[in-house]
Amino acid sequence: MQLAFAGILLISMLAVVLVIKRSQLGGGGPTATPTPAEEWTNSMGMRFIRIEPGTFTMGHDYGDWDEEPIHKVTISQPFYIQETKVTVDQYQQFAPSYSGSRYVEGVSWYDAVAFCEWLSQREGLTYRLPTEAEWEYVFKNHAKGVQDMASFPGEWVYDWHGMYPYEDQVDPVGPEQGIARVVRGGGLDEDSSYYRRPANRAGIAPGFEGDHSLPWVATRDLPSFGWPVDASSSPAIFSGPKIATSQRV
Repeated sequence: MQLAFAGILLISMLAVVLVIKRSQLGGGGPTATPTPAEEWTNSMGMRFIRIEPGTFTMGHDYGDWDEEPIHKVTISQPFYIQETKVTVDQYQQFAPSYSGSRYVEGVSWYDAVAFCEWLSQREGLTYRLPTEAEWEYVFKNHAKGVQDMASFPGEWVYDWHGMYPYEDQVDPVGPEQGIARVVRGGGLDEDSSYYRRPANRAGIAPGFEGDHSLPWVATRDLPSFGWPVDASSSPAIFSGPKIATSQRV
């Protein structure tokens, strides 16, 4: 799908990834789980589904120009992803004046990142937007319990929009810079089966505040089950993006 601007898209705001360090275990509450559970709920009642590592084929040979080339992508670490898009009730704890019906809509990519950072401070853990590869991996593997990925509206993900490489990738995070952030999910341009495909993607300026809601929140697994104790030894994306005002486009 081509780059999209101004009022075309309905985008869901936010999906978040959480990094849990060993020092944060055992203190009570939802983070003090001794074994990797299939489901997990944080203090805000946000329910997460565990996603196992694996390899999949990203992209589509017969879709839009930016869905090619298809290439092999490996997700090397398990993670948790929220079962639904971020709801209005959840977002209102961050922005009390926000109003809406079910899922959050009409927020920029920067709003999504700000919500992640607020949630990180509240929970004492690191939440972030999911990568585009993580999002497509969950969709294509039909993760049990994750809802509404193909439905209207779409969602922001972490990556800058850009062309795919021909080479295989492990935990890709997208281009280093760009003019548009990737949007995924249903409701892109029009509500048809073509635009509800797992490989469908679009790009939009990160400051755009169209009618869109938050994507799923994803949380990384516990380090005692294969994750580095120090998040700095993981790929940079795992520590959560920090967005300064000067970085806005």
